[in-house]
Amino acid sequence: MGILHTLKGLSALGEIQAQSELQIETKNMASSHRMIEMLDNPAAQWIDTSNFHNLTREGYLKNIIAARCIQMISRGVGSLNWKVYDKQGEEVTDGELVKLLLRPNPIQGSTSFFQELELFKLISGNTFLRAIRNNEFQAPSELYVLRPDTVKVEPGAFELPKYYEHSHRGNLTRFPVDQVSGNSDVLHMYFPNPVDEWYGLSPLAQAAQEIAIHNEGAEHNKKLLQNGARPSGMLHTDQELSDDSRSYLKRELEEKFQGSANAGRPLVTEGGVKWTEMGISPKDMDFLNARNSSARDIAQAFGVPPQLVGLTESSTFNNVREAKLELWESTIMPEGDLIKTELNHWLAPMFGEFTIDYCKDSITALQPRRDEKWKTAESASFLTVNEKRSMVGLGPVDNGDQLLTQQRAEPEQPKDPQSKSYDDEDVVVTFRQSEERK
Repeated sequence: MGILHTLKGLSALGEIQAQSELQIETKNMASSHRMIEMLDNPAAQWIDTSNFHNLTREGYLKNIIAARCIQMISRGVGSLNWKVYDKQGEEVTDGELVKLLLRPNPIQGSTSFFQELELFKLISGNTFLRAIRNNEFQAPSELYVLRPDTVKVEPGAFELPKYYEHSHRGNLTRFPVDQVSGNSDVLHMYFPNPVDEWYGLSPLAQAAQEIAIHNEGAEHNKKLLQNGARPSGMLHTDQELSDDSRSYLKRELEEKFQGSANAGRPLVTEGGVKWTEMGISPKDMDFLNARNSSARDIAQAFGVPPQLVGLTESSTFNNVREAKLELWESTIMPEGDLIKTELNHWLAPMFGEFTIDYCKDSITALQPRRDEKWKTAESASFLTVNEKRSMVGLGPVDNGDQLLTQQRAEPEQPKDPQSKSYDDEDVVVTFRQSEERK
């Protein structure tokens, strides 16, 4: 049976296909929230935020906007230049703590270690550090980031965890927590979670709904491309088709008219068979604007300006530069401050009276702020030299506690006839005029 003959009587089949393959309802496409529901499509289910692997797969591996946000923040945190200071505030350039921060373990340097720490936190809302030491009286010799799905927090009786349980290759290791001081060989850092006191809530989980919508838009566009970039339609006729004819016709249509290789192939019908389009075009459905709106919401959940994730409708050089500055000041540096606080509470006391901090002067993105501060300090005539130096982060100098004045005493001009000052030249001209009159 040829395909041109089996095309007749496809009305019932076309109606079934149109209802089962794709039903899309869009409401208020200009708003930032759009519900796209695709029936008979397992990928249309919302992301399970309680499952680390599922959240990583759907939110990080499949969604380019979320992945880009996570990469920018984690790389920014990884690029921070960590330093150690003694109790007098002087920088320590050598010592076990300095070496540990530069090389936390044999397979990671400072950059990859802190980048991995932040990446796990952004995905799961939690990150766990383990200190390797021989006993509780010795300082750690190595630090490791533990994958959050391998660590279980056992609740304690006094708002402190009882212990942390780490599962690795079938082996379980428990790290007890001192119920008075809270000290442990495991440090748990997390985003606040209003519904769970033991586990954090990640930006990825908060943006799960918008990520699902964004992913569905990409999946739908992929299906449209595979089907020749046309929505589903139906061929109909007044005649009837047998079940075998319908199955054969469906198979022939899929083989000869679906896929990018068959895009644009003409469909020839006969015997009163007509084509009726059952959907609306992607342009009419405004999928591009819908996905851009979801992308902006995803970036907002991570604290990343939309210009930095490819939404460049109104981007210029100036506002992109300001966007990078905003990313550092509002997102990356607060994360660095949190890490600094936790390390000073957990790690630094194991080595003595030291303080851990990162160097803000080494952050290139903050150069516009430093330039503004230098200009302000330079133009402040009411400040002493040392006050200006302190304002820009420099130490005091000798004799720097005095004000600089703009007025300076001008030396007395010599009364030499060879002098080129205006007054002297005027005198010479007057003398010559007097001589000529004589």
